[in-house]
Amino acid sequence: MIAWPNLDDKSLCSDVAATEGVWIKLSPFDLYCVERFGLLVDQLLQSELVVGYGTLITKVPTKTLKAMPFDEGIEVNEQKHQIRILKALSSEHLSKLESSLVHENALEQAKDLKRRHEEIVELQKCPVCSGPVEVVHQAPNGFIATCSSCKTNRYLRGKEYEQRLDSEVNFLTIGRRRFKVLLRN
Repeated sequence: MIAWPNLDDKSLCSDVAATEGVWIKLSPFDLYCVERFGLLVDQLLQSELVVGYGTLITKVPTKTLKAMPFDEGIEVNEQKHQIRILKALSSEHLSKLESSLVHENALEQAKDLKRRHEEIVELQKCPVCSGPVEVVHQAPNGFIATCSSCKTNRYLRGKEYEQRLDSEVNFLTIGRRRFKVLLRN
């Protein structure tokens, strides 16, 4: 992201390029520069949040897989010793699973579990109004999340993340609240 004070140099920056994450001009004459800059920041933060969604936690010890009662929030593959967190877990269930991993000396897996769970919990908050959101898993590795209070819809489809505010599409009306971004590996 490159931001600089600019009043009239159109050769380096266009409005389209500014919303694509390449350049952003900051000018006292441009009332939307804060929204464009906020859009770039939102895209970066949201893509960092969702890039780990559905990531497999590998090399999970057999004792942990056998001992834990897994609910619908966790997808288990006992043959490959893998789990995926798809929904927020109860604090009791999370604590038991984390303790089991630590007890089996799977510290990296316990760290990954905690991070994946924190990401899911954060996804359950609307980025526009901070209201509660239900994250619904969509196979193979995506989700849909809809905020009932502000009508923000978020979608993860493979490596594409999209956020929409109801049916509005005009940047001048809704600003940085609607965007689509391709995720990096």
